[in-house]
Amino acid sequence: MADFIFKISPNIVLGSYTATRLGQYALEYGSNFLVLMDPVLKESGTASKVTASLTERNVDYFVFDEIPLGADSETAKVVLKLAQDAKVHGVIAVGGGKTLSLARIVCALYYENSKSIYDYIDENLVPPKKTLPLICLPSTNRDNFIFTDRAFVTDARSTKVKLIKTQNGLCKLVLWDPNLQMALTEKQISCMSIEALAFAVEGYLSQKSTFFSDMIIEKSVQLLSYAEDG
Repeated sequence: MADFIFKISPNIVLGSYTATRLGQYALEYGSNFLVLMDPVLKESGTASKVTASLTERNVDYFVFDEIPLGADSETAKVVLKLAQDAKVHGVIAVGGGKTLSLARIVCALYYENSKSIYDYIDENLVPPKKTLPLICLPSTNRDNFIFTDRAFVTDARSTKVKLIKTQNGLCKLVLWDPNLQMALTEKQISCMSIEALAFAVEGYLSQKSTFFSDMIIEKSVQLLSYAEDG
């Protein structure tokens, strides 16, 4: 099956094994990257397949996969410092919502020199205009903020979830590879299926819907029904 490519901002590449061409796409944004990896993908062996693409293209990178169950503000501070010290050209996020949100915070605050992440949490500040390029490889469809100007983080001081403002168009490229979902449990897949159906219904009934969006939604529901039938 050929890749289905949306030429919008951000660019979206949808297709099997798109993750194996990560190195090709990454070179468009730089040659030195921080790779934020969901620990579950490392355990399943999927992580090595993703990073192999970077190695084949001679892309320099280092992996951070010590992400707790709820990525908090202290974890964000550590990862941001690592990225700044390494002078990376961009961030590659592979995993679920917590991993992608952590990556958005790093990219949004990379060029911030005077404020801390807690200033952004407490004062709802607007980040600098300049951003670090972000490439996302979602392992689930449950990140509701991936295309928005917000990122969620757990405040380590209070354990409450907070939203941080980010720049518009922060994410430059999304690679949707269904093979990344092979590490998910049956319960997680069921939750994703229900949520995908809810997204489709919401989009179909939206006043902002168009002929193009309706066509995509109808095809999505059809494919979802095929998947549920095995």
